[in-house]
Amino acid sequence: MEDEYLIEYADIASLSVRELINELKQRAGLKIKDLRIDQLIFYKEQPIYTGCGVYIFRHKQQIFYVGKNSARCFVERIPSHFDIRSGGWFNRLLRLICQRILDVDDSLDENLTAAAKYGIDNFDLILINFQWEDFRGDKSIERLEDLLRMTTDAANSFKTKRFADLEVTVGSMIQKRKHENGSN
Repeated sequence: MEDEYLIEYADIASLSVRELINELKQRAGLKIKDLRIDQLIFYKEQPIYTGCGVYIFRHKQQIFYVGKNSARCFVERIPSHFDIRSGGWFNRLLRLICQRILDVDDSLDENLTAAAKYGIDNFDLILINFQWEDFRGDKSIERLEDLLRMTTDAANSFKTKRFADLEVTVGSMIQKRKHENGSN
């Protein structure tokens, strides 16, 4: 279904990391070219509250880019990825499209424009929303983003950090890292 682009964190906490990755690859997502602003604020006519969480840009059913927003909401964060100015401060997605897909110089405005067009035409979006009780201002959102960047082949995956245990549950991994880091 086309409207399957939002996942609540509470619905994935008991999934294994492997199950979550499979879910993210199989879920229909929302075509960026069809994205409307209201779809970043409402889902199935209900407000997306808090609007904070992790978002995934997917290309051909593969996770291409994993990002997070814990201080801003989805409606503020998602569009900023499509800044076509070479001096833009938040266009890493476009630069990765230039490098990994279009194989062009990512410092030129015209190539960033082509990358934006490509991303809009070919990418899907999936949102993982955190309710306040899921993160309460702690680092859970950041930990989920890190976990997905360590366990997928996203273009913005970590160069050296990896996490191999794909059978651990998402929620237990978030809690484990919380305690290891000594945070909330």
